[in-house]
Amino acid sequence: MDEVTKPLRFNCPGCDRVIKAKVSYAGRKASCPACSAELMVPQHNGATVASPRKPPRSAGKPIAHSTPVSNREYHAFIRQARQLLPDMENAVEQVLRRVLASTTLELPASLQLRRDFTFMALRLGHADEDFTQSEMLMLSDVFMIFSGIEAINYLDPDGAVSKVTKEQMPDVISSLRDPEMMRLPGWDWSFSGSCMSVQYLAQYDEWHGTSYACDFIKLAIDFCELVAKADAIVGEEEQKEKENIREWLDRSYKEMGEGSPATGASTVKTSKAPDESLDDLIRDLNALTGLATVKSEVADLVSFLKVQGIRKERGMAPASISRHLVFYGNPGTGKTTVARTLASIYAKLGFLSKGHLVEADRSGMVAGFVGQTAIKTKEVCEKALGGVLFIDEAYTLAVKDQDYGQEAIDTLLKYMEDNRDDLVVVVAGYPDKMAGFLDCNPGIRSRFTRFMNFQDYSPEELSAIFAGFCKEGGFTLTDEASTKARGVLEEQYVQRDSNFGNARFARNLFEQCLVRHARRITKSDDITDGMLTMLEEDDVDWVG
Repeated sequence: MDEVTKPLRFNCPGCDRVIKAKVSYAGRKASCPACSAELMVPQHNGATVASPRKPPRSAGKPIAHSTPVSNREYHAFIRQARQLLPDMENAVEQVLRRVLASTTLELPASLQLRRDFTFMALRLGHADEDFTQSEMLMLSDVFMIFSGIEAINYLDPDGAVSKVTKEQMPDVISSLRDPEMMRLPGWDWSFSGSCMSVQYLAQYDEWHGTSYACDFIKLAIDFCELVAKADAIVGEEEQKEKENIREWLDRSYKEMGEGSPATGASTVKTSKAPDESLDDLIRDLNALTGLATVKSEVADLVSFLKVQGIRKERGMAPASISRHLVFYGNPGTGKTTVARTLASIYAKLGFLSKGHLVEADRSGMVAGFVGQTAIKTKEVCEKALGGVLFIDEAYTLAVKDQDYGQEAIDTLLKYMEDNRDDLVVVVAGYPDKMAGFLDCNPGIRSRFTRFMNFQDYSPEELSAIFAGFCKEGGFTLTDEASTKARGVLEEQYVQRDSNFGNARFARNLFEQCLVRHARRITKSDDITDGMLTMLEEDDVDWVG
């Protein structure tokens, strides 16, 4: 345990104010928090302090200066902490119960919260290489809230409770740094990890619509302000540590994705099953441009499912064959569209209870720490139950040295096994990378036995897709515009690489045409209906 050092105490010669300072401030310039006079911190208690010298008007900001912590300010913090911390403890307890359900580890929620408050206090206390008794008593007041003790040590440093606390706190803090505890996520006593209290509370907020993670961050920042001011002087090192703590809390919050400030929307999307007959679904599928091989494979799958349905109706055991699929293909080749149609087909044939589609990727299934990933993945699976779970770029779950991705795979495989009668999983991605994904775990290869290859669209098919976008948008192409568009599509097809967008490229080309079309016709004083709906040769070009 690092030594808890008593602060230096001295009087300001100008206003006789009693000032406390860390031992490491000895010999350094400071300013009186009461009269702002410049002074030199003495080397030891009882030493004479030089007479104050008023700073000139042009002087810069004092090296160290702060108003002292008032009783009113501290009571307000304690009141807020007593209101929030018990509820936060309960919230973290519920998350930990699920995170640690598969382990024998017991981690009381209050222990996690105490650890994070202690980490922040020690970072500030040791910013100047000392952890004063004032700072230690502030930390003990937070601990007492978890224990249900009403005493406020900081405001009664010589009281009976404070005296016992001073003796016990060093051992308590040492216990939080036990090597066994250091193996837990976020317990390495550095900013390189995450604040687990924030992340556990953010998870609880996502489940229940609360805002405990935000409240914790505000409370933690208020706590840091008080600890930094405990000796009435805030040095440059403490200012820097306060910023480090604020960034650490904010980063931990943002890592959780949903519910965090400045984060994007969820990467998990749900599409309801359309209210169409089986014949209409198959007709819609066959109306899609290209995909001849995929259409044939879907037709075979539908025939197989129909036979299994008839066998089941006649009391025969259906063939035990996996219904999960692997979609090989580059972006923009219709994988999501086909998956959505398949979900509805499975439901119409009685093999799924709902027939909806849930789209997810790594960011929607993997969290920032071990344990929470399992919860996140299971929630995605539960959303997809009764339908199809479509995992795009599934190979990113199997990146080497990524324990969290492996945790998602393990959770997914178990859920697939437990719910094999009402869940279909489709994994999709680039052909070469998906091969590595299937080989990363024996359980994956055995569960995915059906494969569909989505080939790149030919120039003719891309031209048809482009024409379809034009028709849907209410536009007509002149012959010259159509010829030029086909030339652009052929050129891009020949030059394509693995990032070629296929149908997405055709969509992007159409959108660029609309911009040029608008630029052209707005130069006219008399815009006719024909001009509004006709794309000409000059409107067609690709810049990208």
